[in-house]
Amino acid sequence: MESSSEHLSISVDVSEGISTNYQRIVEHTLGSLFRNHCLVDQPISLHLTLKENEEAILVSSTATDRYSKSRFDWDDLFADGLIIKNDNGSNDYISTIVYLVNYLQEYGAKPHDSLGRFGFSQSLQYNFNCVEENLVLSHFRRLVTEFNINGVRWKQQSSRIFVSHDIDTIHGGLLQDGFYALKKGRFDILLQLLWNEAMARPAWFNLDRIMDITSEYDVKSTFFWLVNQHRVEIEGRSLRNSDYDLKNRKVAEQIDRIKNRGFEIGLHKSLSETNFSEEMGHLALDHRSNRNHFLKLSVPAHFDALDAFEVEIDFSMGFAEHFGFRNSYGLPYRPFHPVKGRAFECLMVPLNVMDTTNWTYMKLPKSEMQDLIVSFIEKNKNDAVLSILWHNNYFSELKYNGYLDVYKFVLDYCRQTGLTGITQSEILADY
Repeated sequence: MESSSEHLSISVDVSEGISTNYQRIVEHTLGSLFRNHCLVDQPISLHLTLKENEEAILVSSTATDRYSKSRFDWDDLFADGLIIKNDNGSNDYISTIVYLVNYLQEYGAKPHDSLGRFGFSQSLQYNFNCVEENLVLSHFRRLVTEFNINGVRWKQQSSRIFVSHDIDTIHGGLLQDGFYALKKGRFDILLQLLWNEAMARPAWFNLDRIMDITSEYDVKSTFFWLVNQHRVEIEGRSLRNSDYDLKNRKVAEQIDRIKNRGFEIGLHKSLSETNFSEEMGHLALDHRSNRNHFLKLSVPAHFDALDAFEVEIDFSMGFAEHFGFRNSYGLPYRPFHPVKGRAFECLMVPLNVMDTTNWTYMKLPKSEMQDLIVSFIEKNKNDAVLSILWHNNYFSELKYNGYLDVYKFVLDYCRQTGLTGITQSEILADY
């Protein structure tokens, strides 16, 4: 980040009727946005009020009242569209930004599914068809412009891409690709799969190939590993953690090769009750990084657990069911706890694009999937870290035939557009 923003001084004063807790979340939120997007030549001082005042910024009494009562459902707040309105009908950019970027719609929301997740269909992004829009940045730009905040110059920043792979299964290819080959009458492929498995060369133990392919596009990706193997019963569903053993010599050697080639690793937090520290103890991590298996989490419990076990950076915050922004913002961010009145320590990196999203939920033809991903990237080719997750099994050209082509096309498009890769180490250094 540039030096004129690293030591940014921002203060927020509030008039009577606005809580200290609200003041703190505004100060934290705007401070993060100014540092991420602006070159600032002088201290910034803002005054918020509930009554019209030419020298202050008006904020919604409804929004501040809801905040003080920890009522965060979005239906009434956004009754007039994608912006919270002040009592006089003007736009309340600050309350809108605070609400979106800090995931407040998820506080107190009922679980959407058996995994206890907040569902895309519950979100305002779904209801307003805006999941691909960096609304927080748009509203922040309007705030700075309309209220003539002085001493601010906008950074010119091309987006960067964070590419990763969750290693859920190594041995699943024998059954899944094998069944595909059997249906196609390709007994030669089935025999090859059986031979590879017998020789301890399972088809989906393809991580060297993934690194070779990804390197062609000048990107270093991150591999997230599960440490637990057993199945877990959740609401009548039997769900698997991994099908491999980290203590296996070939797996351990593979992890070493990943790190020696300049790629990185992280924890893929299992569905088991073991905590982050217990699981991270099985991996030689350069950074305490994580993504939850199945994206199983709820807010704020997930944030609390990450901080409790000193996880530095997390890559779980995306919708399983759709590409886009879960908090309507494109850059890594440390959310603020609206009840406890403090920011979380762990840095949250949005998850924007995932192969399983299309396979399990959207079910688009691969050409349409490819076009949708490229369209999303094109809309957000500036001022974002765009996170792309491609599981190792989706590099299979049997059951998941065509997904490798989409992966290559997307990375080639990014390279042609001038979007460079970023690693978790670089994200922690920059944000």
